[in-house]
Amino acid sequence: MKTTPLVTFFTATAFFLAACTYDPPPKVKTSVPEDGAVTEDVHGRIVVQFTEPVERESVEATLYAKTYDAEGNLLERCAAGGASDCQEPVAGPCSVKKCPGGTLVINTDFTQMAFASQNALPIGNYVLRISPGLEDKDGNATGVPYDISFFVKPAAVEAKTTFEPGVFIAWMDLERPFTFPLETYWHINVDAETGKISGGSCDADPVDPSNYDREKHDYKEWKPAPYLEEGDENGFKFVFEGTVQDVEADGTTSYYFETKPNLYIYCKQPEVEVMDGQFVVTIDFDPALGREVMSGTMTAAGASILGQPPQEVFGRVYGYRLSGAEIGTDKWWQTCASTDPATVTKKGQ
Repeated sequence: MKTTPLVTFFTATAFFLAACTYDPPPKVKTSVPEDGAVTEDVHGRIVVQFTEPVERESVEATLYAKTYDAEGNLLERCAAGGASDCQEPVAGPCSVKKCPGGTLVINTDFTQMAFASQNALPIGNYVLRISPGLEDKDGNATGVPYDISFFVKPAAVEAKTTFEPGVFIAWMDLERPFTFPLETYWHINVDAETGKISGGSCDADPVDPSNYDREKHDYKEWKPAPYLEEGDENGFKFVFEGTVQDVEADGTTSYYFETKPNLYIYCKQPEVEVMDGQFVVTIDFDPALGREVMSGTMTAAGASILGQPPQEVFGRVYGYRLSGAEIGTDKWWQTCASTDPATVTKKGQ
């Protein structure tokens, strides 16, 4: 049979399309807990769902501690980049054949991985890194790692504490649904017999967030919120309550600090409203700084900017305790430290 030019054209086109069809490597579809979540599971159990069946021998995962310093910088436990950037792992590297310090299991249809630490994890931030080289059944492999971050915390309880009341300067950097930096002072009160905390917080610096550059600002030069000056409507104020717990590890005491999920924050310029927010942080003594530092997360049921519909919130919290000399004795502090809900900045006021 004679081949016509039209048949030749369609045959060549079909061959070309088949040859150029891209078959992507497997990806992480979902995880429980999801990236950025807070979990009370002290063994850091994670279930990962892949987009397609994977070769079980190609799965490798490692659990690392992930902490932030007082300036919000990710410590080099597991910074973005190759595995060489990571320090000693908490568990792993793990495969289906061997998992030092943990367990790794692949389900029977090869679409799901379950991981857990063998030992209980201290309070803090962690990242589970799935190594490059994850393959599907056709040999298509990933070329970059996939990280799932989470924060481990125990259930909040009331108990005696050695945590001392005081003042912290705290940065609250929202990461989603939009990026937005908040600089605050926290005045923390504590009942040593029960670990119950209460506090007042206010704007620590009249820096326009759109021109925000922490590297150019010295906290010693920061001033109280401008809204505290009579007649000025900028700045914000909020209050909080919760619990603080002592955590003993390696002969030292750190603190687990959790507020109730009912925070309300309203910033007027630019207009940002955060509803039903919660802070979960750890507070440790940093010998290099000679003071206590905090690091943790901020979550909220919703936040809106410039009147847009509210969306779920996730952000980082970090800061450190101020000395009496750094706090000063200006009258502005009386308003900032107040835990009276009537002093809270609210929309429409």
